[in-house]
Amino acid sequence: MTVYSFEPFGYDGKDILIETDRRKAGDGFPAYDVVGLSDNICKDAKQIVQDAFNSSGIDFYSSKQTEHILQSLSPADINKRGFHHTAAMAASILGYKQKGEPVMVLGELDSEGNMHPVRGAHAAVSYATAVGMKVIVPEENLSEAMEVDGACVITAKNLAELSERMFFERSKYTVSNSKKNYPEEITFSNSRINELRYMDTKGFYDSLRAVEIAAAG
Repeated sequence: MTVYSFEPFGYDGKDILIETDRRKAGDGFPAYDVVGLSDNICKDAKQIVQDAFNSSGIDFYSSKQTEHILQSLSPADINKRGFHHTAAMAASILGYKQKGEPVMVLGELDSEGNMHPVRGAHAAVSYATAVGMKVIVPEENLSEAMEVDGACVITAKNLAELSERMFFERSKYTVSNSKKNYPEEITFSNSRINELRYMDTKGFYDSLRAVEIAAAG
């Protein structure tokens, strides 16, 4: 199963492909390596993923052999916040050589296996919806995700739920219809139109700058 995460920057972002390879360790010792993350967060991100598996009662390494697990987060030239991708890293390990359609996983794991919200969920779900991909988000990000019309979304509150729901058929996901509560046409009274007609933002530099920053996220 192909697993994606998302790295937000500004009001947009970039999808991150997370690939996992599991093979017999050549030196007989289990190992877990990640490429595509900066060195200062790679060690901590790996430890969080392993602790989340242990806390959730899910085997991290195969019981059949001593394994070397290697993960790649690409593109490599995108600066990534490691903890932002820990849920997707765990999902990629769970989905190794499993069948299923591609899925985008958003969320930050803690060492107990709980999933926490991340910023940039709207941009991530917008991208996933545009390419026809289903999305798994923490419960706290659900309302933001459902603002994207046509999004195919399901929540997971911890790694145990993620390990089950990432293999769900699309029919078990919720498809948003964000336009259903919007009026087809917005009208203003004549008095309000006259007020707006003479509104001038000239000179309100601080206010305009605040709007620009808010729009950029």
